[in-house]
Amino acid sequence: MASKLSEIHKHLKKYGWKLYKNGTNHFIFEKEGKMILVPKGRKIYTRSYKQILWQIEGKACGKKPEQLSLDV
Repeated sequence: MASKLSEIHKHLKKYGWKLYKNGTNHFIFEKEGKMILVPKGRKIYTRSYKQILWQIEGKACGKKPEQLSLDV
């Protein structure tokens, strides 16, 4: 079974993300002005893994949803 980090790198390649910078604790990938931080290391928590995959696929924009205003 492949590690989560290798799965993330496969998704990055599949969706056209390019390595922008290799930091000390993270890889930084860039595509069309957007950047994603991918942690280095062996252990990536499940929640972080899912969020990174959603960002890679463009399903999550990383912003909080706008709140509705009840003002008239």
